Amino acid sequence: MKTFIIEAYGGHHAADGPVRHFTVQADTREAAIAMVKQSWSTQVYGRFDTVDEVEESDEEAPGIVDEGPGPYRGEKLS
Repeated sequence: MKTFIIEAYGGHHAADGPVRHFTVQADTREAAIAMVKQSWSTQVYGRFDTVDEVEESDEEAPGIVDEGPGPYRGEKLS
């Protein structure tokens, strides 16, 4: 299991607008983004990018661990 920081940007028809960040436990980047896209709080976002990734995680279950408004401002995970 890996830990990913995913950011969601803009609206469905724009690249600018609101930003929200998510900390996700998943096996792959694609699986992490899919989990974020399925979240109720991402319905207004149109673009999703990986900000950071860590190879190994102590977590065993996949899922969204944390989320917050705005761009990710914490320390890099790696």
